[in-house]
Amino acid sequence: KYRLYIYNSSKQLQYDSGLLTATSKSATKTLKPGTYYFKVKAQKITTSYATGKYSFKLNVAGTIPSETELTATPGFNQIKLTWKQVPTASGYMIYRSSGTGYNLIKKTTSPETLSVRDLTAIPGVKYSYKVRAYNSVGVGPSSNVVAGISKLATPAINVTNQNIGRNRITVTKIKYADGYELYRALRPDGEFKLIGTMIELSVDHTQLKPGQTYYYKVRAFRRTAKGNIYSKFSEVKSCTAW
Repeated sequence: KYRLYIYNSSKQLQYDSGLLTATSKSATKTLKPGTYYFKVKAQKITTSYATGKYSFKLNVAGTIPSETELTATPGFNQIKLTWKQVPTASGYMIYRSSGTGYNLIKKTTSPETLSVRDLTAIPGVKYSYKVRAYNSVGVGPSSNVVAGISKLATPAINVTNQNIGRNRITVTKIKYADGYELYRALRPDGEFKLIGTMIELSVDHTQLKPGQTYYYKVRAFRRTAKGNIYSKFSEVKSCTAW
C-alpha cells in the first residue's frame, strides 16, 4: 500500500491521501498556484511504513485573478468598502483617490476578507476607490470605481447649572469638526434659535431668568472650500436656571 503527502513551499503539510491500495495508486487534489513537494510512503502488509525523501518538486501554474465588483457605503467619519469574492485570489489591494492618481491604502492577506473601513476619510471630501485581487501569479484588473463622502459624526450635549443665572453647555469632541453651533428654545416644541458658535467644548450661557427652563441642542460643523458641512443635531437637553 502507498500513502501520498503534499507539502507547500514552506514544507507545511497540505494533503494526506490516506492509504492507497496496490491496485489504486492514484489520488486527486486541486492545488492553488505555487511550489509543492511530494512524498510517498510504501508499506508491505507485514511491515511498517518506510518513508522516503521528498520524491519531487512541482510548480503549479495559474492565472491572475479576475475583476471584482465594489460598493461603497458612507458612514460617520468613515466609508465602508465591500466587494465580491474572486475564487483564485489570495487577497485584495484597495486604492483611493481624492483628486489625481490612486494610492494603495490597504492590502488584505486573506481571500475571505471582503470588506474594509476607510477610517481616514475626512467628512466633506469626495473619495474614489477601486480594488484589485492578487495571488502568487500576479495582480488582477481593477474593479469598478465607486465614490463616497463620509459624514460628520453627531455630538452629544450635556447641560448643568453653574450659578445664579448661568447654565454650562458641554459637547463631546467630534473628529474633523471645526466647531459647534449652539441652539436654544424656551419650550421643547418651540423655535430653536442659533445663539452662538462653540470652538471650545464647553461654554456658559449667562444672564438667564431664574425659574425659566431652557432647551438646548448642538450640531458640529466643518469648513470646506464649498462652505460648511454639518452633522445631525444632537438630542435636546434642558436645564432650569436658578
